[in-house]
Amino acid sequence: MTDRPRGPTQPPDRAGSEPAPVGLPRWQDLEAVLGRYLSPIIVQGVAARFGGNGPRSAPLSPERLAEVLPHLEAALRLFAAPGQLAAALRELEAFWGRGALTESVVAIVQERDVGEARACARLLCEQAGANDFVAQRAVTIVSELARNIFKYASPGRVEFTVADRALRIVALDAGAGIAHLDDILAGRYKSRTGLGKGLTGVRRLADTFEVRTGPTGTRVEVTLNLRG
Repeated sequence: MTDRPRGPTQPPDRAGSEPAPVGLPRWQDLEAVLGRYLSPIIVQGVAARFGGNGPRSAPLSPERLAEVLPHLEAALRLFAAPGQLAAALRELEAFWGRGALTESVVAIVQERDVGEARACARLLCEQAGANDFVAQRAVTIVSELARNIFKYASPGRVEFTVADRALRIVALDAGAGIAHLDDILAGRYKSRTGLGKGLTGVRRLADTFEVRTGPTGTRVEVTLNLRG
């Protein structure tokens, strides 16, 4: 039920001097950024510790990028000149998400679609380098939103977007809306059918939260900072 992602989730395994696929950086690209802001000795040390054993010209998978980029950011913060740090971090930031899944839509029609939406949220967090705590927050939020759609307002969908190191989640349905929304969010009302249950928890877990509801449907939008 998931729309095809707009980027490769598992890039082909290429080695040697073959050119990297479009969008996928190589270790030598990361090393070039470090070399502009750190001494050669420090760059060599970072490369020896985090560069791995593969060819410097081989493309890095999204998983590998998510693994090494936090270490490179830490090295820049520790050793780059204060006046150059902001520019160095901007260059490194440009590598986040390259070649990784950054957008997806999961239609919510059957119960199994709830699990698919949860899995999509976790994958996006992992590819963006989010820690386990942030990933679990995202999965919990998506579980609540998707299950409410399935139980009370199916069909609907959950949309995901990763940008600027944040995950945006939008849950949409064409149901009859959530009555007494203000009272539900204030903790003063509990629906007998359970409609709206979990929204207060979603709001607590999210970094931003917005809900609009009416007789033609409900739209819930949340964002999570993937830096934790």
